[in-house]
Amino acid sequence: MLDRHGGLRRGRDILLFDPVHCYGLPGYLQIVELLEKRGWPRTAFWPHGGHLFCRHVVAALRLGGAEVNPLCFQPFGGYGDDTIISEGVAIPPQIPGIGFEARQDLRDLLATLLEPAFPG
Repeated sequence: MLDRHGGLRRGRDILLFDPVHCYGLPGYLQIVELLEKRGWPRTAFWPHGGHLFCRHVVAALRLGGAEVNPLCFQPFGGYGDDTIISEGVAIPPQIPGIGFEARQDLRDLLATLLEPAFPG
């Protein structure tokens, strides 16, 4: 197992798994639960992905934080246009979805792509 043979240190290292690529939230929860039983604190878990879904996972599970790289995975990466980051903390907005809805440039792009399929 990664925590036993990967040279990782509980209480010091950050575990960066992508909830989407871990078979969704159920798979991610299994990883957190298993490693928590082995002594890993919840603050060691920082979901990878850089979108609103990861922020919701952090808030709901009381994890340590989330990886964010607003320059990668464009136009899908980063947070909503109105996101305020203060002292390294971004509060999840009270909107439905995984964050694409809060990005005007992405909404415009999707509308352009969907226009031929849904005219008018």
